Amino acid sequence: MRKSNLIFIIAGAALAATSCEGIQATDPTEPYILSVDKASIEANGTDVATLTIKDANGLVLTDEEHIKECSFHILESDTYLTRKTNTFTTIDNGTYTIEGMYQGTKCQGTVEIKGVNRSEYEVFSKKVAIYRLTATWCQYCPSMTTALANLDNYTKDHTVVMAFHGDPNFGITENGNFLSDILMSQFATSATGDGYPFAIYSLVHGTSKRTRNDIMGFVHDELYSHPATSGIKATSTIKDGTVSISASVKVSADGKYDLGCAILQNGLSGGADAYEDVYNNVVRNISGNYRYMSTNAFTLKSGEEKTGLLYENIKFDAANKDKVSIVLFTLVAEGNKVRIDNVVSMPVGGSVEYVYNE
Repeated sequence: MRKSNLIFIIAGAALAATSCEGIQATDPTEPYILSVDKASIEANGTDVATLTIKDANGLVLTDEEHIKECSFHILESDTYLTRKTNTFTTIDNGTYTIEGMYQGTKCQGTVEIKGVNRSEYEVFSKKVAIYRLTATWCQYCPSMTTALANLDNYTKDHTVVMAFHGDPNFGITENGNFLSDILMSQFATSATGDGYPFAIYSLVHGTSKRTRNDIMGFVHDELYSHPATSGIKATSTIKDGTVSISASVKVSADGKYDLGCAILQNGLSGGADAYEDVYNNVVRNISGNYRYMSTNAFTLKSGEEKTGLLYENIKFDAANKDKVSIVLFTLVAEGNKVRIDNVVSMPVGGSVEYVYNE
């Protein structure tokens, strides 16, 4: 009887040991190894490279159970893939070096993925115009400033911010109303309590959301969903405290287009009652087609170019010339709506050439 009990106890101990070993075998063990299934993808936003992290025993850590502990850092642009995502797409040509991490511990080595053939899907390199609606008296507006300042490098490189202010410090008016208020009334939704600060990303929708991730999401969606079909080339000259601009627009798709122009200034002081000390990208002057096409809109076929587009004798703060810039943007008809298709900026007295996706 005692012998039988002893056998049972030993057998139970052996079973427990086996069970513990089984649990330990499924616990992730360093080093972590990063791999990718494709070294090259089409830069069309839909071709996918899948990243995989395995531990030292070959356990896949990018499965449904462990993916929440994984992260992927794109070194060139200092961006991260969306949390719980291990797939990479791009709309830009280039070589992307990606490092993987599990629970904050870096994987051994990195992987490289090439994005190729972007010009087959988008001829002209695109930037997104952000209309930022704010006011010096708005205590919540600094959060929008902070979010924009903290955008990753990729998003900053693909945007041009234009700040419309709803107060007399630097606000400009149309028929006695601040442009920021006009834009707010067109795009804001009173039902959701929208108010300053507010941002418009496409002349189709706007939002009062103002976190870094929100803004990057809106910009990236616009870049992926609406490839540019127009490019802008321009030169500017200064005379007697005014600037004149001569521009051309070339297109890669048939459509109705228009060209808008704005003068922006950095380094403006909000005054003692302001919630921020310095205001940048402030719109000091803008053409009337900042939200609708003008009567000067033109129709072009793919490959055609419209030259001789002029904006002449626009006043600017010549004493602070180094803080002033020119923004040019194309509008394109999209059904019964209008979208800002592309946007470029240049210094006063400077020029800009067509920017292609080579």
